[in-house]
Amino acid sequence: MTFHNNHAKCIIFTFMGLIIFLQGTFLFAVSETAVLFLLISPSPQANGMGHTYAAAASKDPMASLMNPAYLGCYTEHYNAGLSFSYADWLPELVSDMSYHCVSANAGLTLKKMPVSFGLGLHRIFLDMGENVWTSESGTELDRFESCDKAHVLSLAGSWNYLINFSAGMNIKWIHSMLAPDWISVGSKQGAGEAKSTAYDFGMALKIPAVQSFEHIYGDPIFGDFPVSIFLTPGVNYSINNIGEKLTYMDPKEADPLPRAARTGIHFETGLRYQHNDFRFNIVSFCYAREAMDILAEKQWDANHEKTSIRYQSGLGDIDFFHNILQGKKNYHAETMDGWEFSLCETADLRYGYYEDISGNVNYHTLGVSLNILPAFKLYRYLFGHLDHDDLIDFFITYGDIEILYSQYDTDKGHPLQGTYFVGFRLQLRNFISL
Repeated sequence: MTFHNNHAKCIIFTFMGLIIFLQGTFLFAVSETAVLFLLISPSPQANGMGHTYAAAASKDPMASLMNPAYLGCYTEHYNAGLSFSYADWLPELVSDMSYHCVSANAGLTLKKMPVSFGLGLHRIFLDMGENVWTSESGTELDRFESCDKAHVLSLAGSWNYLINFSAGMNIKWIHSMLAPDWISVGSKQGAGEAKSTAYDFGMALKIPAVQSFEHIYGDPIFGDFPVSIFLTPGVNYSINNIGEKLTYMDPKEADPLPRAARTGIHFETGLRYQHNDFRFNIVSFCYAREAMDILAEKQWDANHEKTSIRYQSGLGDIDFFHNILQGKKNYHAETMDGWEFSLCETADLRYGYYEDISGNVNYHTLGVSLNILPAFKLYRYLFGHLDHDDLIDFFITYGDIEILYSQYDTDKGHPLQGTYFVGFRLQLRNFISL
């Protein structure tokens, strides 16, 4: 007996390399790994910037899924946050696949030490829709749902004196359900479900150049003038999905996890207004460049037959000098570039470019977002006092309510054509510290 899908989705999730090919990862590595949904970028903000995460690090609870150190960056600014994103996945190929992610973060800053700590919880879900199980003659026997999901715990801390250094880790509980236990594939039965645990580790460094200079020399560069320039370069590194292989049935046929290395640089700049306790970014700009490499490598014997998979260490095939500093491409690593322009902390415009030479995949990305509460915060400051005893004023002063959208700008006929992400964020800026 066999199982078939009336939308041909069985081909997609049986050969899951196609999904990541559509994200741009080279097939010779990923076709040997499982649960490739872990490499799909969940953040609408990052997706609008070509899948770069530097700008999202301090504003998006989802950012720590790609680099757990970003949770440390996040807790420098927020005590709590909730984020949700959704996408109809590959709508040009199938009609009932979807991807969504929910993230919640909580953090605390110490008063007597420039240290912050954070805790994050995430749920990722790739719904592959309904499939039809048929006999060899084509008679329908039953229907079943297929999905991949993961629950993730993030832990991170950061140091915020002269430099901002963050480090963190993720623990992932992965559950892949391609088919239920009662499905038989040829002579095998119960081969459609597997579980595993994986770990991510990451670090991120930012240097608030102007503020650090002022702190060292003791005087503000712009004197008593309330408007100042900020300039913050940074660098990041993470390694994702370290863990045991997934076994659907036969341990000898276990599939390795899609271990990946990711690194990049960025800089943020803009104009900031500060008077007494009121602080507001008038305009800001962020540019980021990142690269990612799947660390799985095939091993060959003397007869040129594959014998095993081994993982590379460090950056894998990423050349930091050429790929990141010089912006050059190579055959083995994916490269991503993106920028974000923000006005009055309220409206954001994003653009990005993604390229994978080996997979012959490249496309542009676009994104926008609207943050509702900062506009009220500015209005209250300009035309009335801020009363922190009132609940509404509290949320205006410390809250963010943001709606986000991003899309892939692809050529006609590209499998990602028509794929877009929508998202929502509700957050509270740092108002509690110990």
